[in-house]
Amino acid sequence: MNIIRTLLICAIMGIVIMPATAFSLEDAKYISAVFEKKVLELPMMAWLVPPDIIITNEKHKTITLYSKSKTIQTATYVKVLSKDEVTIIRNKYGVACEDLPAQFAHPYYQYKFAKKLEKQLKDADRVFYTGKNLKKSVTAGYTYKDLDGRTTNEVKKLKEFSKQEYLHNYFAIQPKGSPYVYSFHGLYKVKTKELFRQGVILHDTAGKILARHFWEIEEETMCDGCGIPLYRNQYPKFSHLDMNYLFFLINTFSFPDFPYPLLMLDTGTIEGRASSLITFSSKGTYSEHREYEYIVNCLPE
Repeated sequence: MNIIRTLLICAIMGIVIMPATAFSLEDAKYISAVFEKKVLELPMMAWLVPPDIIITNEKHKTITLYSKSKTIQTATYVKVLSKDEVTIIRNKYGVACEDLPAQFAHPYYQYKFAKKLEKQLKDADRVFYTGKNLKKSVTAGYTYKDLDGRTTNEVKKLKEFSKQEYLHNYFAIQPKGSPYVYSFHGLYKVKTKELFRQGVILHDTAGKILARHFWEIEEETMCDGCGIPLYRNQYPKFSHLDMNYLFFLINTFSFPDFPYPLLMLDTGTIEGRASSLITFSSKGTYSEHREYEYIVNCLPE
């Protein structure tokens, strides 16, 4: 499949094209280890299909969903989907793409929301779920926040901001019910306006930097067909809109067994859709749990 055709299909399907290096793993085992020890399972990918259908490839009596909703929702098991039903859903919504229709290696299961949705789903979406009900112990949601001058100055003293001129853009958020703040940063070359470094920083309530993680951006390490992002300043008062191609934030979740909130981001590329949970350990180690789905099997002929 040539790149031009792939890009056109991505545009039609609304796929977010992310730099392949944007969320390279440093210590993926931390998030996985906590979930396996405390929850006894890992968050897995589920598919939401309009108006209110949920699909997974695991069977549970109920599941707990972690999505862009500000509330944690649960869903109850309905039935096993037939191959014909899965094929129709795949062709229409581009989900459940792991296998070719004639080679389904495992069944797919349908669920329904335990409570009526405030708004019906308009588009297919990918979310995380667990079979264990964590609804009462997890808080979802966040608000955008400005960093004060002192905190911004401390950020710019970091080694990642030294040794060369740059254009800088950032946005910050505070997870609901949490004293912590996350800020997301992009550094761009002055002449070409090309991104050369991006990162995420964890702050305490006073703005003190508790942990950080940065990625170097190089063209040869980008995903196929992904160009190097350029500096944008179309929305000076809403910088997250200028940076959603770097950090496509879906939601945040405060889990009781993690010292800091988990961020859920869309980390998809041209050939696959993916969601990631990222956070820092109590020692300041960056970690990511990523669920990826290769979607070329779902693309139109």
